[in-house]
Amino acid sequence: MIIQNHQEQQLMALELANWRERTGQKEAEAITKAASSRGSQMHNYLESYLLGRENLSFFEDNEQYKLMAKEIIEKGLKNRLDEIWGVECTLYYPEKYAGTADCVGVYEGKETIIDFKQSNKPKKAEYIDSWLLQTSAYSLAHNIVYNSNITSCVILVCTVDKLFQEFKIQGHDLIVYQNLFLGRLKKFNEQIVIYDTETTNSTIWGSIIEVGAVVVDKNLKEIGKLNIRGRMPEGEVPSAKALLVNSTSIDLLTKGNYSHYDFLGAVENFFSKAAPALFMGWSNLNFDRRMFHFNFFKGNRYPYITHSSPNKEHDGLHVARVAQTLNPETLKTELTEAGNESLALEGLARQQGFDTSQQHTAYHDAFTSLKILRIIKDKHKDNWENFLSTSTKNSVETILKSEGIYSIFENVKGKNMMYLFSSIICILGIFI
Repeated sequence: MIIQNHQEQQLMALELANWRERTGQKEAEAITKAASSRGSQMHNYLESYLLGRENLSFFEDNEQYKLMAKEIIEKGLKNRLDEIWGVECTLYYPEKYAGTADCVGVYEGKETIIDFKQSNKPKKAEYIDSWLLQTSAYSLAHNIVYNSNITSCVILVCTVDKLFQEFKIQGHDLIVYQNLFLGRLKKFNEQIVIYDTETTNSTIWGSIIEVGAVVVDKNLKEIGKLNIRGRMPEGEVPSAKALLVNSTSIDLLTKGNYSHYDFLGAVENFFSKAAPALFMGWSNLNFDRRMFHFNFFKGNRYPYITHSSPNKEHDGLHVARVAQTLNPETLKTELTEAGNESLALEGLARQQGFDTSQQHTAYHDAFTSLKILRIIKDKHKDNWENFLSTSTKNSVETILKSEGIYSIFENVKGKNMMYLFSSIICILGIFI
């Protein structure tokens, strides 16, 4: 869980792209995978040590991750970590954010969040703000939920050359970083990520090969974007129909700069840095969301990134349906063969007079969704916030419990059907 502003994201993306260009794509991919594997193994070793599962005398081999872990143990943990309250602790700040701290306990007499990091090169203090913000957020969450008094965060780092480094924030400095994190959290909680995907197949066996996203503020003003394509996994046979729809050539499938693994990693990184946010697309709940579930799971990545706390999730198609139900003049629409109103994205784009020459490319469709949502927001100023209020389970539950009578609708064979409902809540056998 790391929150960064848009300028930092752009700078990091540029630096990463430049590094890949200098190093070469294959070499960069190998380095990235090795670092990821080494970091995971080092963390697992340290976790086992803290839980008393590792007897270090039995492990005298020279595997790099173990040597790095032992350096952290000898110089950062022994005779300094007084109490262990938890290892790999899942922490959350109610209704705001969640994350996992490597270790929580008493360190040199102070209640402390402890984080482990590995690095290819030594780190300078001015370059680790994201780490400090991360541990500060963990300290806030632990203090709020467990009524603790964590006043210190410690980051223990070891490089591949076995150089040990230690970074601390305590007292007033920690409070500064906690407030900085909360400030960024408030700003980013107002963000919306509108996204779209293109795939090799419309079933769960297909692979995402293109992702486009637009990050906007609460007024739907653009503040960031993603437009990225990756190679199809080796051995996969794409659907000819899908390739015709998204105009994908064999060269685009097989000769892109990103492997499918690195492509998913770049998308995951972008979404993680955009969080916490409201994620939405056009019919994304029926398709794009499901494709991310399966692709991220197969790629050993967190599959629920677009809708797990603190993120929220909605669907532009659902917003359009309720807007049209309240005011059929909201959007100009086409008719289906059955004579029903069509809210298909391409047809809406045509009827609103938008350029459709690049339709069915991920970024173009994401941006088209944004333009349609801007029309809806402009024509439903009083209800816009209400439209978005069903983006989490808790908010829906609140509506059901607080509103005596409310309306819901469903789409049946292309027709919007509206119903009037009232909640009946049973508490200890008594209906109220």
